[in-house]
Amino acid sequence: MTEDAENSLRKSLIRETLHFLGWRGEPLDDTLIRQMRRAQTEMVQFEVRKTYGVFPYSQGQVLGTILQPEGDDIHKLLSGSQSVVLLSVTLGDACERYIRKHLLLDAGYGMILDATASAMIENACDQIETELFKTIVPHGGDLTDRFSPGYGDMPLAQNKEICSILETGKRIGLTTSSGGLLIPQKSVTAIIGISDKKQIHRASPCENCKNRQHCPMAKEDSHD
Repeated sequence: MTEDAENSLRKSLIRETLHFLGWRGEPLDDTLIRQMRRAQTEMVQFEVRKTYGVFPYSQGQVLGTILQPEGDDIHKLLSGSQSVVLLSVTLGDACERYIRKHLLLDAGYGMILDATASAMIENACDQIETELFKTIVPHGGDLTDRFSPGYGDMPLAQNKEICSILETGKRIGLTTSSGGLLIPQKSVTAIIGISDKKQIHRASPCENCKNRQHCPMAKEDSHD
């Protein structure tokens, strides 16, 4: 990875970490910035493990699998899709134990580690989308937004079906509880539609933030 790419990734992780901490544009103190940088350095030890597959999709069915995504929200999202991506990402049990230990030692810093882990998961999903744009999406086509079980009216229990299809237990060490909770918790599954038409995407939290015009994180050189 080039130095510019590393700097871009670091800034992206800081922004995502702030998002998961519930930041709404308040002034940032130097102590918080140092703690987020420290958390990034420490979390590098944990491998982001991911797996995904592309499947044909028709009439509410992921063809060749047991999965029929349930809920009006996911049906609407996939209405123009001819195929879908099922993906899973996890940071593993060791990461979860590390966060729990630090939450007991220093709750504030433990929360920053927790938010950093969530940011790393989000970034890994973004990288998968980038790969898909380069290798799968046809000219003029597009991906839908990501959608995970538990969002909107899609049942959380459908995590189990996605994990079964992708064999996540064997491939990346990701399992589910009987109700569909992901184990370990610092994990995600998602569905992305692939369409031959451009898609309307939801705005990012930054785009909706009322403090965007005055936000130090929106400046290219903030916190270098």
